[in-house]
Amino acid sequence: MKKILGMLTIVLMVGAGVANATPFVVNSITSNTAANVTMGSFYSGGVYTDYTLHTTELGDLDAFCVESAWAPNNRQLPQTYHLGAVPKDADMQHAAWLAEHYWTTSLSFTKADYQVAIWSLVIDGFKWNSGAGGNYTGVLGLDNGTPSSMVSLASNNTYQNYLVRQPVPEPATMLLLGFGLVGLAMVGRRNLLKK
Repeated sequence: MKKILGMLTIVLMVGAGVANATPFVVNSITSNTAANVTMGSFYSGGVYTDYTLHTTELGDLDAFCVESAWAPNNRQLPQTYHLGAVPKDADMQHAAWLAEHYWTTSLSFTKADYQVAIWSLVIDGFKWNSGAGGNYTGVLGLDNGTPSSMVSLASNNTYQNYLVRQPVPEPATMLLLGFGLVGLAMVGRRNLLKK
């Protein structure tokens, strides 16, 4: 019985860990469509507004940058990122809703418009100067709601973080799998002892 309880504890801990931050490897990042922006005291000049993360475990992920940090370049890739829930901060929730709106709605706004709008929400001191993303105020004017679980945060402690269209694995699913495995082990052991 003690072994079974120990196994259940391990399954619970693993399930909770997977739900909070599932690791995955980003092999390369493609980006294009430059805008000219100022991001507080961090940076002023041309930036990319269309990101795709090419990953080992999750395939290609359409992404929106959500911080004023450098993206890893080819010499710094591959990088381990972690897939987690979007923080409950109001601006991040609004940004995640905008990302999901882009992925699920057909409007006349471009991805650059959405990216610039997202930066204006999440980066202090952000200022749009010129270039792509000129209709970002129209994107900001959209009625916003709560993002679904299909939008997650891909984070790395050193480089840019991204909103991606990929659900975080649910703890309930992991627990169900764990309990199923424990049950199979118990049945197998019982059958083994009968012989």
